[in-house]
Amino acid sequence: FQLKDTLWTQVGPAVRGTSRGEQMGFSVSLSQDGRRFACGGPSNLHDDEKSGVVRVFDKSWDDKWNQIGDSLSSGVGDAFGFSVSLSKDGKVLVVGAPEMSDEGFSNVGFTDIFMLR
Repeated sequence: FQLKDTLWTQVGPAVRGTSRGEQMGFSVSLSQDGRRFACGGPSNLHDDEKSGVVRVFDKSWDDKWNQIGDSLSSGVGDAFGFSVSLSKDGKVLVVGAPEMSDEGFSNVGFTDIFMLR
């Protein structure tokens, strides 16, 4: 949404999840200029297991949101996309996955950092 005078107006169509149980929009982050955002869906179901997904979108000249790059995901059951954060310029993305288990320890989690090239 964009504030014009005292009214909020929607910018482009809503971005929706693409699979059952995805929870797209659970986490969101917007670049400083408002032309790029990242959204996470930590419960994207893959073979009935939560794997999570993150997508990044740019605003086009006609106020539509277009996905840039491929959807990002990780291992099954890690809730990848539970948290997302974009840098001010929108070129660095940090993604949290708090439910990843490792070497017998459950929910140790991890963080991935991506750079747009």
